[in-house]
Amino acid sequence: MKIERSFGLVGSAGLANAYMQFVARRDKGDPARIGYREFQQRVFNCEFGDLDGEGPGSAVAIHGAKDSIVGIGAEYVYLSHKFGWRGRDWTLELQAAGETDGRRWDKMVVKLADGTMKTLYFDITEFFGKW
Repeated sequence: MKIERSFGLVGSAGLANAYMQFVARRDKGDPARIGYREFQQRVFNCEFGDLDGEGPGSAVAIHGAKDSIVGIGAEYVYLSHKFGWRGRDWTLELQAAGETDGRRWDKMVVKLADGTMKTLYFDITEFFGKW
């Protein structure tokens, strides 16, 4: 699945936070020099697997992220696509990483505006540790 760019997703706080991490890394001597627009393009070029993300064995795979920062940005785009605006419709309560059967995953626990807690797992094997 590919998520199309829209104002709601591009404006998400998660994507902006991921970009700020990228800029901080770049400013510490990383030779990568891309702006926010190119960062957005890289994130929106990512594709997502078809699994439901309810556990490590069914984690939503993220394909096409060239490094961890773009992959993290893609996670937030997916969460915004699924749950709405971060800060208004949901908040991130927990992010944790782990490994099962040689596959790396991120666990994201979000709290919806109505108080419901949702947990999603992302398969981050493809970009884990690439900076």
